[in-house]
Amino acid sequence: MLLSEEQELIRETARELAKKVIAPLAENADKDCLFPTAQIQAVAEAGMLLIKTPDSIGGGGGDSIMYALLIEEIAKECSATAITVAVQSLCADCISKFGTDAQQKKYIPAMASGELIAAFAMTEAGAGTDASAQTTTAEDKGDHYILNGTKCFITHGDMAGIAIVTARTDLDSTGSKGLSAFIVDKSQF
Repeated sequence: MLLSEEQELIRETARELAKKVIAPLAENADKDCLFPTAQIQAVAEAGMLLIKTPDSIGGGGGDSIMYALLIEEIAKECSATAITVAVQSLCADCISKFGTDAQQKKYIPAMASGELIAAFAMTEAGAGTDASAQTTTAEDKGDHYILNGTKCFITHGDMAGIAIVTARTDLDSTGSKGLSAFIVDKSQF
């Protein structure tokens, strides 16, 4: 597959960023079990943290190929930074595709700047990553939901300001039908 000029530019920019900024920080971050804060800030400052999120809501406005190239180049130098960028993008995808305008305006720019780190909470002890086997429920209380259940292996759970949490909203549905995703904002608690 031939890359477009813009995609090739993203790959080269990501490669240079990974080699010059991320790689020198990676070994100490891994050795000391540190969250890659400086690396994430560098990706954000390059305008690539939410590379495939629409620019109309504060993202980078790129495509999935650009995203894959970015992750590939970063992962060559630091897997922790690559997974952080990937989870940030996954959470932004949920908000950009299914969130309200107010949610998009509130969260996407802060996520794109690296000011707000997002977590993804889907895995459950009895279900693993099989979303269709989840038992966490969400009860509609009219103006809010009550989530009941337990999640484990929450990527960025301790560092995040928000979490995308999946829960069953339709108890009569089976499999992945009847599941919803919720933004849980730590600042609300």
